[in-house]
Amino acid sequence: MNLRKIFWSRSTVTDKYGQRENFGEGHSYGLAYELILEKYRGVPSNILEIGTNFGGGSACFCEYLPQSNFYSLDITDRVKWDISPSLKQNFNFFHGSYDDPKIIDQLQDITFDVIIDDGSHALKDQQKAIELYLPLLSPNGIFIIEDIQTPDTTLNQLYSFYIQKGYRENYAMYHFDFRHIRGRGDDVMVIIQPHL
Repeated sequence: MNLRKIFWSRSTVTDKYGQRENFGEGHSYGLAYELILEKYRGVPSNILEIGTNFGGGSACFCEYLPQSNFYSLDITDRVKWDISPSLKQNFNFFHGSYDDPKIIDQLQDITFDVIIDDGSHALKDQQKAIELYLPLLSPNGIFIIEDIQTPDTTLNQLYSFYIQKGYRENYAMYHFDFRHIRGRGDDVMVIIQPHL
């Protein structure tokens, strides 16, 4: 099953996972994620999601990539798991902030193939997440920042930060703008990945 079918056919599943927002009415990232994550199907990988909320998205990713190890963190402990035992063994939830030194220490020795920042969506937190977690990205990995708020100004600020910090030497940064699909003002994702 493809990821979009999992998202779309899972209004019942997202409810089961505690997600309040139906994926069909949410963001327009399904196709982008399907294209990005396709290379990890059938391959053991490590995926980190910053900002799990109720866990609906994580549960769908688990189903799509059952051979992957998932590391998920959120400041609230309201994740509702209803994942099969075979998938649950590959899932690690951390209750706390993305910048908590204890959490960072626990994740420090893991190389991540995919890092998704779906946390506060505040520019300063996105910049800090890049500084803290980009060093943990694998050489063929991808760092995704979801839900760019006020994209017309925030994208310029993120690109300036990227250049000022010297990331341009080793990483490509680009974005996908899906605002035209559903009219959501924050339907923009930023991608950072090592130069090949």
